[in-house]
Parts: sequence; structure tokens; C-alpha cells
Amino acid sequence: MRNNGWSKPFASRVFVVIFVIFISLFQAAASAHESDSGNLKFSLLTRQKLQWLENDDFSGTDQQQYLQRWIGGIRWSLSDHIELHAEVNASTQIGQMGSYSPREHNVLDFQQAYWQIRDDGLGELRLGRQVWSIELQRQLGAREGTNVRRSFDGVRWELPSGSVIADPDVLVEATSLYHGWLVEPQLGMFNDKATGDLSVSVVAQRYRFYRHLVLYWHYIRARDTRDQNDGLSTDELRHVFTIGHRSDESLPLWHHFEIATQRGSHREDRIQSFWGYARLTANMFGVSPFIGFNFASGDRRPKDGVDQRFSPLYAKAPFYSEAGVIASTNVRSLQVGIAWNSDDHFSIDGDVQHLKKIQVNDLLYGPGGSSLQHSMSGVDERAWAANVRMQSQVTPVSTLELTLSKLWHQTVGNGVIKQEHQHLSFAEFIWHYRFF
Repeated sequence: MRNNGWSKPFASRVFVVIFVIFISLFQAAASAHESDSGNLKFSLLTRQKLQWLENDDFSGTDQQQYLQRWIGGIRWSLSDHIELHAEVNASTQIGQMGSYSPREHNVLDFQQAYWQIRDDGLGELRLGRQVWSIELQRQLGAREGTNVRRSFDGVRWELPSGSVIADPDVLVEATSLYHGWLVEPQLGMFNDKATGDLSVSVVAQRYRFYRHLVLYWHYIRARDTRDQNDGLSTDELRHVFTIGHRSDESLPLWHHFEIATQRGSHREDRIQSFWGYARLTANMFGVSPFIGFNFASGDRRPKDGVDQRFSPLYAKAPFYSEAGVIASTNVRSLQVGIAWNSDDHFSIDGDVQHLKKIQVNDLLYGPGGSSLQHSMSGVDERAWAANVRMQSQVTPVSTLELTLSKLWHQTVGNGVIKQEHQHLSFAEFIWHYRFF
């Protein structure tokens, strides 16, 4: 049933109010308890977002919506080695054309709920529902653009850090092991559940050299056995090998490089894809100009038995436009931008990116893996994206954000623009507040 207005379901209103009252009462009880033992702590924060989209996803429709998110957290220290962590998420979506999305509208459910066990010799072990991210978050990231963040039910083991070959200038900063199953959000209450069809395993390690240089690598095994509309299983297995190098962002000139390759199988096809990233930033006179380059391979010859499309898997978000339209598949981009920070209370940055389809016989894709609106096989396609982001910390517990983005999609023949599709515009205003 379509919902074209700004009316909010009554049940959502009631549950959000109950949730806030519930957390507030527990905080009052926790304040007295914490003064005695200090082993029980609560938190409550909210994010209120106004969002406007013109020509959403190049579909010819405009969207305006108001997104609310409340997150209540608890940390219970049972001993010096064992803690219980839990976060409850209450998200509402008002004004969306069509049916609500479970990624935006989730009445009440656990975002995180895990046991944390620490040992000086063995490190830190987490068991339960968790939000995961690795480095640039281009293959595994904490989805933040939506109201409901991405969670996994599984285990994470952080091994102790230490020096390598007794050299104090070379440290193993982190060694991590992950294994879990993706949690699929639902519209109702406490009904989110992990699917056995989407699993991920990770081995990651990060080294620091001479304080300012970092080298890292990680391996991801991603398995997808979901049933498709044709009655067959996706039957996809991807092995992702990534290596990266970056310098400290406080240096006058710093860099970040990362390359990744994916191998595996998709039904009867072999997977053989690549991805690369490079960014160079200068810190001078209070501003930070930067230049960046991205490359994500596409399929050169469809139906030849080799799938060369790079998959962003569980990436944080599309990184070319704040509107989140074009995914990191079959595209390369050149980015130029500048950032400015003022006393850690106000920051503004902007960039312009030129995107180009790599393999003409393939398509451009959206973040869900489906083809982009108006994308066509056999033609050259390009796009321009412009983004501006501003953030202001009004108080120690309150932050405001404003984001503006515009995207143009073009079809090119013989170096001449043959057709320019309608542009896409995006704007959002966000207020963050932490109550306690």
C-alpha cells in the first residue's frame, strides 16, 4: 500500500515513546547503582534527519522524508574480564513514496547484543550481534547512511598487539578474526534475524612502522546461497585479498593506497575482479586539498564464463555521490576536493568527481547490485558528481550536519555527448544528540 503523505503509523509513535521512557527510567536507576559499583552504564542518543531527493535513482520521482533514529545502550561489567553490551534501535521513516524500507523503518530491535571477554594473554573475544568494519570499509563497513545499521550475528576475536622481531619501531597494532551471518532487518519489533544464506569470514592484520606509517592486509570469504527468482541459488563464493598502506593524517603530506582482488565462483562462472584506490592530501595553511582515484573492474565479455565485475559486498556506502546511486562496479573515478577544519567544532569539505564506465559491454550498477536506471550495454557512459558536506559541533553532546550532492549521467559516442540524462539532486540535514 502506497503512503504518499507525512503521516506516521500510530504504533511506531507509541513504541518510540515507550522506548524513550524505558531507557530514561533505567538511566535513573543506573545512576544510583553506578555510584556504588560503577559496573552498569547506560546511553541514549538520537539522530533526526530531513532528506530531499530530486529525480531519485533517475526514476523521475522526487522524495522527501523525515528519518528518526533512537539508540539506547547498556554496558554491564560482570567482572574485570566479562562484559555484556547491548544496543536497541528504534527507527521511523516518514514520507517515503511506496512501502517502508526495513533499512529505514524498524520499530524496535537489537542493533548490537554481545558478550565481551578480555584476557591479557588471549586478547578480546566478542560473541553475539555486532556491527563490523575494516579500514576503508569498501568491502565490510558499518552502514551509516540508513537508519538501521548493518549487523552480523557471529564472533570477533582481537588478538593482543605487540612488537615484531623485538623491534620497537615495528608493531602489530591489530590482528582480528571474524565469522558471522548477516542480520536482515524487519519492519516489526524484535524480529530481525540472521540468514544462513549470507555469511562472511575475515582475517585482518595491521602494522605500524616508525609511528607515522601503517601497512595492513585482510582476507574476506563471502558466501551467498540465497534463492533467486529463477528458482536457482545464487551459489556465489568470493575470496577477497586486500592490502593497503597509509601515512598519518597529521603529516604535511599524507597518502592512502589500497588494492584488492576477488577470486571465486558464481554458479558456473569463475570470478576474477580487481579494485584500487589512491588518495594524496596536503595539509597547509589550515586547509587540506586532496586528489583521489578509484578503479573497480567490470565484465569485459559477458557470458564467457569469467565474471570480472568487482562486488562491493558489505561496503559502508557508495563513495562517489552522497546520493548513493552508483556502486563500485565497472567504474573508475578521478576526484578533486578540499577540506577545512576549525578548532574541531566546524568542518567543511567538498569534492568534484568524474566517473567513467570501464567496460562498454557491461553496465553501471547501484548499491544493491541491480543495474542503474538508463544504463545501457554497448555504449560509453560517464557521470559527474559534486558533493559538499558541513558539520558543526554546537555543544559537547549536539552536532549538526548538512550535505548537498548533485549527479549528472551522460551517454557518449565517438567522444561526443549524444544524450544527457536528467540530473539527480540530493540534500539532507541531520541533528545528532546524546542525552547521556
